[in-house]
Amino acid sequence: MQSFIAAIPFKRREVWAWHAILWPMLLWFSVDSTISILHGAWFNVVLINVMPLVVFGIPLVATRSAFMRA
Repeated sequence: MQSFIAAIPFKRREVWAWHAILWPMLLWFSVDSTISILHGAWFNVVLINVMPLVVFGIPLVATRSAFMRA
């Protein structure tokens, strides 16, 4: 689903597509990191969760102005 959203609506700069990528990513990061921390799996937060947040988060934040102008 994420690939479809990125390939078509995101490319068309549809505002909902930007939000459809941002909010699930933040929800996943929050839930997974919280559960990992509660179970003492800090390595999962640092090594696994932060990387996708940075890799996908930076470009997403960088494209915000293009979507919010539309």
